[in-house]
Amino acid sequence: MRAAHKATLRQGEADGVVPILEHLLFHLGSTTHPEYADYSPAALERIHQAGLGVRHLLGALLSDELSGLFDGPTSLTCTWPTA
Repeated sequence: MRAAHKATLRQGEADGVVPILEHLLFHLGSTTHPEYADYSPAALERIHQAGLGVRHLLGALLSDELSGLFDGPTSLTCTWPTA
């Protein structure tokens, strides 16, 4: 998760966009991050499988239960609806 987060922030800066959770999903499960250069093939496979599990869970939450809550940029000028 940490490596995917760093990669998402780097990509967002390079693209000139504010990263959101959807961007993080792309990097979860990837084992090409520089942090993993010295890892064994078995360790890389475990990282890959764990990342895919988190990717599927977050992807489901963003497309179903949490859709609209965490899948877009935020701002300091956000106003809350009043009841």
